[in-house]
Amino acid sequence: MAIEIVPRPKIKIPRWVFIALAIFVISLLGLTISYFYFDKSSEELSQEIQEKEKALIKTPLERALEEDILSKEKKISSFSNLILVHRKSFNIFNFLEKVCHPQVSFSEFDFTSQKELIEVEGQATSFVVLGQQILILKKEESIKKINLSEVSIGKEGEIEFSLQLTLGPQSFTQ
Repeated sequence: MAIEIVPRPKIKIPRWVFIALAIFVISLLGLTISYFYFDKSSEELSQEIQEKEKALIKTPLERALEEDILSKEKKISSFSNLILVHRKSFNIFNFLEKVCHPQVSFSEFDFTSQKELIEVEGQATSFVVLGQQILILKKEESIKKINLSEVSIGKEGEIEFSLQLTLGPQSFTQ
């Protein structure tokens, strides 16, 4: 052992070294804890994702039910479209009742909703009554066109005729 005559002063370590060392140790500890925490969290999330993917896979029963529901939805949609474009042709009878002269009777009736055409054959008691019937029909706003044809005198003196009435679309919504 060597004996020194001059005592050496102790080397003082600067304070910033202790601070830097403390920050390094705390950072290293924080990184280690974070690594294990995020590793465990990612494993849990992976398991959750796998469970949810399994839940999304449809069983054959679920697929069959879905196909059944889709087919019924198509039928309902088709029926809804059909109802929307359906014309209320029974209003034609109310319309004819409203515009028919009391002394005119119709013996034959034919209606075509696509062409909006009514064809009737009828009898009137006289030419005057037939003229009045035509005037009543001309005043009706829902009739676009009137075609009177085959006018003749019947066996008992009545006037037999044929009429074609072309209607507007408002005739179906009344």
